[in-house]
Amino acid sequence: MGDCARVVGGVSEELMLSLSVGREVVTHARDIEAVSSFNVWQNGERVVYFDPLLRDPVPTVWEPRMREAGIDPKAEGPLPDGLFHVLEASFAMAANYTGALVTPEFLSATAFLMGSAN
Repeated sequence: MGDCARVVGGVSEELMLSLSVGREVVTHARDIEAVSSFNVWQNGERVVYFDPLLRDPVPTVWEPRMREAGIDPKAEGPLPDGLFHVLEASFAMAANYTGALVTPEFLSATAFLMGSAN
């Protein structure tokens, strides 16, 4: 990647490692090619990573959190309604884990920054 920061699951590993020093950061992403990731960074280290779409590799301690968010970590394919609710489930897992309330009002009133690794 040359001078670019290494991107892991839609987030810059270099940025997250430095941003998480002295704190815990939860990220989730889904890119245009449907590659998904759920990450927990603690004190400069990524301690949790899995793909909620492919459900691989889901750490055992996160399986109940996935179920609570509506996705069976052992199942394959879409949910019974025929859809993959990866973003919704990732927001639910992050909210349940952190205790941060994610509401429509929060999403509409919050500024989000986006960028490209290219």
